[in-house]
Amino acid sequence: MNTKVELFRTYFPGFREEFDIEKNIKSIILFEDMTDEERLSALFGKPKKLVFEFLKEWAQGIISDKEVYQKLQLEIQAELMSYSYLGGETKADGFLQEWFPELYVETFAEKKEGFKFEEELYPPFYNFIKFPIESLVNLVREEDPQTIAVILSILEKSPKTKILAEHIRQDLTEDIPPPERRVNSSYVREIERVLERKLSTMHLDKQLYCGLGEMGNDSL
Repeated sequence: MNTKVELFRTYFPGFREEFDIEKNIKSIILFEDMTDEERLSALFGKPKKLVFEFLKEWAQGIISDKEVYQKLQLEIQAELMSYSYLGGETKADGFLQEWFPELYVETFAEKKEGFKFEEELYPPFYNFIKFPIESLVNLVREEDPQTIAVILSILEKSPKTKILAEHIRQDLTEDIPPPERRVNSSYVREIERVLERKLSTMHLDKQLYCGLGEMGNDSL
């Protein structure tokens, strides 16, 4: 990683989401000045849809007013000159690999496996990992069989969430077959949103209860 790649990443989130022609041109100017390795690093972990839209735009080419182009180039150079990038993969790779292998795997392993989009790094229901497994199991148990089937099918698709599916299946008293038809991604996102909100509320209530309990003990 370097300053150029990091600066590109600050421009990229606005691409197409909040149409900003100057930000788009800056992204392309930086992208054209990168090596292939830097380009892959800059796009690593970004949403597939945005990456494809950006690359399509770059491949088709855009026409920019010459004065605007030169002005943006100067702004980019000024931004690059105003920052120094410290640390990073190049400097930390060997040290972590030799002395802290567990941290090395956690930090760099996925990049070593090759390019990945955001959806591969953070599959649906990935955030459920941060909650107690018992809370997730109890919550899913209350859902209807078809919804449970969807949840299990999604969890089992990724090695990162497969363990959650195993815990849920162990708790169920009946076998849940796969969904009867292909599930729309918007439906999956809605299930994820609702369950995550419920899990967050359960977790907050538990923390509040424990905190009040401690206050009660202190007053005795």
